[in-house]
Amino acid sequence: MTSPTAWKELSMLVAVLAVAMVGVLWVQRPASSCAMPAEGQRALVLSRDIDREHLVTDIASAARTADRYMRLTADPVQQRTRFADCHATLLQEIATLHHLAPEDVQAHAEVAP
Repeated sequence: MTSPTAWKELSMLVAVLAVAMVGVLWVQRPASSCAMPAEGQRALVLSRDIDREHLVTDIASAARTADRYMRLTADPVQQRTRFADCHATLLQEIATLHHLAPEDVQAHAEVAP
């Protein structure tokens, strides 16, 4: 049989590991700002499937980021404004980052799921 001291040590170890895990998850949480993760500049050629898929992925990420940013306030009017402003800013950043016309990014954003 194991001694009560061994169980106590094991319980303390588990508690410390649980606290450490929560700390790591907290540090890695998504940012609550209107900013997308850093990505290197790369020109996209929209005639290629892989580049269109990349653009659609970036647009979806922009929508998720704008949605998180919008939810930082409880006022519905402010939420709509925050979402629209943030989403427009992020779409412009995507266009600049990938050397695309803003109209092309907007067109893909309108048909993205």
